[in-house]
Amino acid sequence: MKAEEYAVFEGASTYTGETWETVLRLRNDAAAGNLEPQTGDLYTDWNIGEKTDAPASLQFELGLIGMKYAENSGSQR
Repeated sequence: MKAEEYAVFEGASTYTGETWETVLRLRNDAAAGNLEPQTGDLYTDWNIGEKTDAPASLQFELGLIGMKYAENSGSQR
């Protein structure tokens, strides 16, 4: 993704603390060519966006990661 196409939701808690660390772990996992997690700690991390109150910024980040996981599997979302 080009930097100018990347959205940042200003002031969102997604970009700080434990939530951001989780996003970075998932990004690194997807960037390493792995498939979408099905078990373990990364699976728990992957499902943080399933909360009904998950902010748009977190849903956005997880959507990007999901696209990379889909690319890794050769499937389309």
